[in-house]
Amino acid sequence: MPKACTILLRGPSKDILNEIDRNLADAMSVARNVVFDPTLAPGGGATEMAISVGLHAKARSVVGIEGWPYRAVADAMEVVPRTLVQNSGGNAIRVLTELRVRLFLVDNSYPDFRPS
Repeated sequence: MPKACTILLRGPSKDILNEIDRNLADAMSVARNVVFDPTLAPGGGATEMAISVGLHAKARSVVGIEGWPYRAVADAMEVVPRTLVQNSGGNAIRVLTELRVRLFLVDNSYPDFRPS
């Protein structure tokens, strides 16, 4: 198994090459961190949706206008997944509804992502 490799970067300008170099260094740091500590958080707006579902549940348990801040923050947390779905060309209403249902059914918990 190889222990080293060479990556050749090419680009139209020095500024672009510097940006590519920074992005590659960031990606290699992420890969290194995952190897040393393989704990991952779900991406794609799933964490924000889980927080939103939990805050909506809390808002339903609070009586009166005291629940409004919970609803406002819950709605704000849905902006990230909604934007990701819209940018990828998906149907935001359908995808967010499916995600809410899945999060509700599993009680906002995620499986353990550590390798066995």
